[in-house]
Amino acid sequence: MKKKIVFVGNYWPYVFGGTRIFRVAPILSRLGYEVHVFSMPLEQKFNSGDITLYQVPYKGDIFSFYRRIFKKMLGVSQVGSNIGLKDAVLEKSSKKSKLFEKFLSKVFSLYQEIFGFPDTEKKWKNNLKDELKSFLEKNDCKEIILVSEYPIISHVVVSELRKKFNFFWIADFVDLWSQNHNYPYSYVRKYFDERLEKKTLQNADYIMTTSEIWADKLRELHSGKLVYSMPHGFDETLYKQVDHKPKKSFSADQRDEIKVIYAGRLYPEMQDLSIFFEALSRMHTAHNNPLFKVEFYSPDKKEINRLAKFYGLQNSVKVFDTIPRDDLLEKMKISDLLLVIGVNVNGKISGSIPSKIYDYIIAKKPILIAGGVAGDEIENLVNKSELGTISLSVKECENYLSSFIDDYKKNSLVQVHPNLEELMKFSQSSQVKRFLSLLPE
Repeated sequence: MKKKIVFVGNYWPYVFGGTRIFRVAPILSRLGYEVHVFSMPLEQKFNSGDITLYQVPYKGDIFSFYRRIFKKMLGVSQVGSNIGLKDAVLEKSSKKSKLFEKFLSKVFSLYQEIFGFPDTEKKWKNNLKDELKSFLEKNDCKEIILVSEYPIISHVVVSELRKKFNFFWIADFVDLWSQNHNYPYSYVRKYFDERLEKKTLQNADYIMTTSEIWADKLRELHSGKLVYSMPHGFDETLYKQVDHKPKKSFSADQRDEIKVIYAGRLYPEMQDLSIFFEALSRMHTAHNNPLFKVEFYSPDKKEINRLAKFYGLQNSVKVFDTIPRDDLLEKMKISDLLLVIGVNVNGKISGSIPSKIYDYIIAKKPILIAGGVAGDEIENLVNKSELGTISLSVKECENYLSSFIDDYKKNSLVQVHPNLEELMKFSQSSQVKRFLSLLPE
C-alpha cells in the first residue's frame, strides 16, 4: 500500500511559502507517494496531475466584513489577507491627517491582536476540521503522514484530530508562530500565543522550519521535541533551462540603463531600504545621470515612494503591483541586478531567508543584499554559493554599485558564476531527499 502524504494549509497563490509545497508535492508523487493537499479555494488554476486536491470552503478572514464595507469606497478586494484593506484605509486617511492615520493604525492592530487570536483565518477552522476528519475516517491512519502548514489554524485543527487519529504528524513553519522575528503583537498576546503553541505542538511527531536559527528557537521553546530545518529550495529544472536572451551592449551616448528588481514585501521596522537608496543617490550624483533604474513589485508602495522622494530618486524608482510569479520570473531574467533588503532586528541575526531569493537564483542574475547583520543565515547561502554580494553599510553598497557599473561597461552584461556544488545543496530535490530521510519507515 502506498504511503499517503497529506499537506494541510493555504497555498495559493504565492502566499507564505505556498510555492514550496506545490513544487515539492509533484516530486513526492513521482517517487510513488500518494499526495493529498487540503487548501483554501485556489485563486489561480493549478494542474494538480497525480495530486488529489481538496479545496475546503473558506468564509474569509476576520476582516472580510469590513472589507465588504470599504470595497466600494476604496476599491479594496474582498478576498485575500487584511494587508490590502489596512494599507488602503491608512493611505486614504494619511491625506487627511497624520494623527488620524496613526490612530487608525492602532485600531487595526488592536482589533487584530484581540479578535485575531489565535489566527486571523480562524473562521476556516470548522470547514477544515470537518473535511479532514472525513478523510481520516475513510483511510488507514497508520499509512498517513500529515504535514500542517500556514495558517496557524491548520496546526490547531490537526492537533485536535491527532488526539483521535493515529497518523504521523509534521508541523511545518515557513514563518514562526510566537517566536517570529517579525512578531507584531504585545507581550500579553505573546504569552497566550506561546502557551497555545506549546499545547498545540505537543502532539506533533516533529517540527520543521526553513532556517537552522529558527530551528534553535523552536528547540528552546519546545524542549525535548525533535526540530529540523529544511530551506525552501529552488527548482533546478527551471535553473538548468537555457535562456536565449539577446546580449545587451552598453552605450554612454544612449544612456543605457541598468535594471534592478526587488520583489515582495518590505518591513520598515526591520529592513532599512535607506542604505540602498542613499548609495544609489550618491551614484547618480557621481555619474551625473540616473544610470540605475529600480523596479519594485510590492504592495508597500507608500513607504517605498516616500523614501524615493526623500533621496530624490523619483525618476529612477518605480513601484508596481505584485504580479504572478511566472511573469515576475521573466522580468527578473531580463534584469541586471536583483535586490534583497537585509533583515536587522536590534542588531541580532534573524535567520530569515526570504523565499524570493530562490526565484532570484533561477533568474541567474547577481544578487545584492543591502543591509542586514553580519553572520546571518542568508549570508552563508549567498557567500558559499557565490551568488552575489552583501553590503551592510551605505559605503559598502556604494562601492559595489560602482564596481557593478565598471563591470557592466566592460562586459555589457554582468554574469553570476555560482559554486554549483554548494548551490545544489539548496535545490528542491536536495530538500526532498532530506524530507524523506525524516519520514517513518
